[in-house]
Amino acid sequence: MKKDLPGTIAESFYSFISAKQYHKYPEAFCSSKNVAMIPMRYKPPKKNLYGFSKDASKEVFEGLTITYTCIQLAVYMGFSEIYLLGVDHNYSIEIDDDGNIIKQNTGEKNYFAEAEVPIDSINLPKVVEMTRAYLTAEKYCKAHGIHIYNATRGGKLEAFERVDFDSIIVTEKDKGQDNA
Repeated sequence: MKKDLPGTIAESFYSFISAKQYHKYPEAFCSSKNVAMIPMRYKPPKKNLYGFSKDASKEVFEGLTITYTCIQLAVYMGFSEIYLLGVDHNYSIEIDDDGNIIKQNTGEKNYFAEAEVPIDSINLPKVVEMTRAYLTAEKYCKAHGIHIYNATRGGKLEAFERVDFDSIIVTEKDKGQDNA
């Protein structure tokens, strides 16, 4: 999280906030005319499923990844097909279901790995829980005729049907061939 959260909020157009952050900086959230607050709610999973918002103008549910929030927003905005790009779902450091820190020797660093705080005090990714959230989105969307596709090259996210990135992108060169 940025050190100057009130300043960041003042420059934002939309903010998704947890009650914890709202209560920590209420003046920042209430005084900015640019901010439209949408409460973000954590609902512990039941039967391995998270909450999924039926109306994102009122609330969205936390799924331990911003991508889960964005999927709820896309559904709310009426998209019938959602394509995920660059969601590798692969971390060099994560926490397993039992709270153990798992370090992968991938040679890659995560955005949080260079932080100046001890690793065990960082909010490390809980990949198993994130996967449960993605499966919740997939189940909800399938039941409502919405398709989510993973167009990421590589990665470990397998909760959604995979599609080839190059097959869904139309380039200027492709457009020129269509007009010839």
